Amino acid sequence: MRLLPLVMALAFIPSACSDEARESPDTVAACGIALDYAQRFRTDWEKLGRPIAIRYEPGLSVPTRQKLEQVLADNPEFEGGPEVAITLAAADLRDRRVMDECSNLRNWVQTSGILSDDARIDELTRQPEWPIAVLSMSLPAVSEDGSTALFYSRKYAGPLAGALMAVTYKKQASGKWVLHDEEELAIS
Repeated sequence: MRLLPLVMALAFIPSACSDEARESPDTVAACGIALDYAQRFRTDWEKLGRPIAIRYEPGLSVPTRQKLEQVLADNPEFEGGPEVAITLAAADLRDRRVMDECSNLRNWVQTSGILSDDARIDELTRQPEWPIAVLSMSLPAVSEDGSTALFYSRKYAGPLAGALMAVTYKKQASGKWVLHDEEELAIS
């Protein structure tokens, strides 16, 4: 009976584990992918001498599960296709904030001095010539077999200089995730 008070006491002690240690393997993979993509975005724009900003856009034009299920019901030939399950999984993540879910991305943004304040981003993007390039992205969904990740991103550098993309990463035999494809869904 002396063990119960000890167990109860230990339950109230804050964990010394990192956020990553408590995350599922899919979340760790998704957050590593999100960080890689943000770092690529920064590298691309630094070459042009322009700083970046990262912001959250609710929904990010990601279709809802209900909309996707309606499309599948109307087009039964798509049912069971290899992309269906991961597309539905990405829809389920549409309202989760990648910066909230991914401590590695959040820490990188903070330590790198990357702008992530929505009010300041709004102020800068009201100017005729934007001094920043802006990235928004959804939390990546990882396929059930752990080989593919899908998420959506919006990259823009001016009022008529942007794109919404479906982004795919593939896991290599070495375990490393690499950018596989960026499919433009809309441009401005």
